[in-house]
Amino acid sequence: MRIFYKLITGFMIVAMLTVAVAYVGVSSHVTISDSYNLVKEAILVTDSLEKMKFYTYEKTHLYTKLIVSENSTPEEYELLKEKSGREIMEMKRSGIPATGSKEFEEFNAAQKELMEEIDKALEQEQEEFNERTEYLNLVIESSINSILVVSLFALILSMVIGAAISISISRPMIRLKDVADEIRKGKLDTAVEIRSNDETGILADAFNRMRVVLRNSLAEQTRINESLHRSEARFRAMFDTAGIGIGLGDLDGSILDSNPAFQKMIGYSNEELRSMKFTDYTYHEDISPNLTLFNEARSGKRDRYTIEKRFVRKDGAIIWVRLTASVVMSAQGEPQFLIAMMEDITEYRKAEDALRESEEKYRSLVESTDDSIYMVDRDCRYLFINSRHLTRLGIKDYKGKNYRDIHPEERVKTFTDSVSRVFEKGESQKCEYESDGKWFHQTLSPVKDPRTGMVTAVTAVNVVSSDITARKKAERIILENECLASASRAKSEFLANMSHELRTPLNSIIGFSELLKQTTCNEEKHKRYVDNVLTSGKHLLDIINDILDLSKVEAGKIDLIIEDMNVAKTINEIAGLVREMASKRKVILKSELEPELEFIKADHMRFKQILFNLLSNAVKFSKSEGGVVTVAAKKEGDMAKFSVTDTGIGIREEDMDRLFQTFEQLDSGITKNYGGTGLGLAISKKLVELQGGTIAVESRYGEGSTFTFTLPIK
Repeated sequence: MRIFYKLITGFMIVAMLTVAVAYVGVSSHVTISDSYNLVKEAILVTDSLEKMKFYTYEKTHLYTKLIVSENSTPEEYELLKEKSGREIMEMKRSGIPATGSKEFEEFNAAQKELMEEIDKALEQEQEEFNERTEYLNLVIESSINSILVVSLFALILSMVIGAAISISISRPMIRLKDVADEIRKGKLDTAVEIRSNDETGILADAFNRMRVVLRNSLAEQTRINESLHRSEARFRAMFDTAGIGIGLGDLDGSILDSNPAFQKMIGYSNEELRSMKFTDYTYHEDISPNLTLFNEARSGKRDRYTIEKRFVRKDGAIIWVRLTASVVMSAQGEPQFLIAMMEDITEYRKAEDALRESEEKYRSLVESTDDSIYMVDRDCRYLFINSRHLTRLGIKDYKGKNYRDIHPEERVKTFTDSVSRVFEKGESQKCEYESDGKWFHQTLSPVKDPRTGMVTAVTAVNVVSSDITARKKAERIILENECLASASRAKSEFLANMSHELRTPLNSIIGFSELLKQTTCNEEKHKRYVDNVLTSGKHLLDIINDILDLSKVEAGKIDLIIEDMNVAKTINEIAGLVREMASKRKVILKSELEPELEFIKADHMRFKQILFNLLSNAVKFSKSEGGVVTVAAKKEGDMAKFSVTDTGIGIREEDMDRLFQTFEQLDSGITKNYGGTGLGLAISKKLVELQGGTIAVESRYGEGSTFTFTLPIK
């Protein structure tokens, strides 16, 4: 039942109860009215009897008074007349019996009887009045009780009906409220169980449908939120791990957020960037064009823009970036913020500049080279000819001209066949030909697809024709040089064999000289002679050893034993060998060794030979008495760098190129003053290069020199 009908039913019941109470009241009122009318009638009768008694008594009294008044004076009579009025006068005219007469006695008796009857009637009426009054009281009391009972019943029934209606309405409402509280707490599986066809049932059904919709909506919202969170997580992951710089900017140009790649690119932290605007780190020449695009974007005139601009890093360095900014719109279509992606194109711009320079250099090279460079299509029509080839052909313009129109028939056949093979196979073709007493080397290359760098479809052929007449002459010279080299190798082998043959008897001379010095020579003069023989023999042995080493190097027969070598220990050993020479010349010998450089991979014996040559030369050429020779070793990347510095005579700049040449002495006077064959530096250079190193020299004439060589650490 609908609430409306419940309320109407309740109202009707209450109305009926009210009508019942009213009916009881009206009925009681009628009963009371009837009883009251009866009492009223009794009261009227009693009043009439009372009046009758009073009038009868008064009349009797007046009558008696009148009779008595006949014996009164005229003044009393008039007074009585005045008081009695017309009624007395009427009685006077009708003839009143005289006092003491029979009539008077009868009159008194009748009067007395009348008064008694009146009194009886009054008593009866009084009794009846009392009875009616008592009945009226009973009726009133009964009516009041009836009204109270009916009213109480109506009140109780109304309360019961009201409570029932209230409960029938409020209980579903309370249930709805409880379920609403459960839903508010997130318990969307709680249903409203109200089986009713009234509004509460309809409301409960609607509430349940709403709950289901809300649950589905919440589930969808949860799914959307989870998807959004995942999307945000993916975006944040991509944002944070992206290889290019990404930044979020407000419409006023300030930075909202930035990813690590952008922070690394610009050199500022995210917190520092949030207090900046993009104009703060934009190169001053690029601010104006960037602001123009930015203002168009934030005003809605464009949804994105791309610009290549320069940033000024925190450390002051200038970098080039390609910036692509997109406007993020609100649901109302209003610009909210911008997202910018920035790619560091500094190297790309450098490459572009280098490519531009390369193209210019290439064009300049193409135009300035002595080679003939030109391009032809499949039909051998000229597409391009450089100025050199135009000069060779004796023409000023190549447009519209064909290879066949310019060259002789026998040359055309060879050239067109080569062009056809290039177009068919996509491979370069090379050939040499002689023309007018000159030799030319010609290379035909397919033109590559500029988009992919691959030969996807041959559209033209580049031709480079070089005058190789000089090369042909050089080839003949090379052949001659090879013959000379072969002779030189034979010489080296001969020197090696000869040195070996010389060293054997020389060792005997030195040995016997040492023996003579130790035994038979007693006089100082003889000892000096023997010392001279011994010194000369050792010097000759050193020369022979140098010649032998040089021969082995040139012959490619020297064997290297690469092993771990203690740098400090080896250098100290070599320094010990030259220390006696340094002491004799009063030259100070110093060493500067880095502790980090402990071991290297090198041939221990050859390293000692190299360093001994450099150190002995440094001591030999240093200024006597006060000269300083410094040997140093340090680590530079994967290489070990060794240097020997002296304060000697130095080297002239024009002599630098001859320094490491075989059998070269820079000055004949040097040989006389200091000795030497000029083989030591040449051998040292070759030994350093055989071990994968380099050797160089820096010198100021008259001040000293520094020889530096490097060797791989591993």
